[in-house]
Amino acid sequence: MMEKIERARVQIILKSPFFAHLLLYIRCKPSKKIQTVATDGKFIYYNEKFVEKLTDLEVQGVLVHELLHCALLHLE
Repeated sequence: MMEKIERARVQIILKSPFFAHLLLYIRCKPSKKIQTVATDGKFIYYNEKFVEKLTDLEVQGVLVHELLHCALLHLE
């Protein structure tokens, strides 16, 4: 499942310099404690079973969604 996440990261980096910059400062980690995807500002945590059901484009969208929480300071 990490391959699917990494493919999405690469596609985001190639498409968007803004999100590429953010992705360079945050890592993705699998977690069974959450049902979907979440961030604490340092990591993007994802449930592998949830991600395996998503298309590549949906994974990109979910990662961007989580990055926007960081960019818009929703964690403060």
